[in-house]
Amino acid sequence: HWMPPPRSLVSLVSLGLRIRYPGSPEASSQIGEIVIKNQHIGDFYRNSLAGIGDIMFQEVDQNVIHNNWLFTIKTAHQKKLLEHLNSNGIQSRPFWMPMVQLPMYQNDLYISKKDNSNTIHNQCIAIPCSTGITEKDLESVVYQIKKFFNSCI
Repeated sequence: HWMPPPRSLVSLVSLGLRIRYPGSPEASSQIGEIVIKNQHIGDFYRNSLAGIGDIMFQEVDQNVIHNNWLFTIKTAHQKKLLEHLNSNGIQSRPFWMPMVQLPMYQNDLYISKKDNSNTIHNQCIAIPCSTGITEKDLESVVYQIKKFFNSCI
């Protein structure tokens, strides 16, 4: 199995880990298991949701090993799909709010010909991808997304 080298505590924190001794063999093993689980989750969603509605996935270069830490899908029906998922017990949320929209930056100058960050925020949804998610949970998420696109659009 592939295990990423623990380069720094920052890389561990970005994976959402609380590891007592970041450079230890146990930490490397734990990180490897988490990355493998996250890759499985990403593959499951990509395979199960390909061709459903207008869903698009983040493009990942073939030379990159993506950790799928926060799995997102893109759809023009973001708000309605979020309502559907959350009302069916599947905690989902929009992708992170762009920094320029945060209150502390509201008076700062923002110049952009094409506001990509706002487009992403308004069209992308983070769906459940915790390393503790079960196969049954993954299937429920996919079922509800397919149900939404089959009956609501």
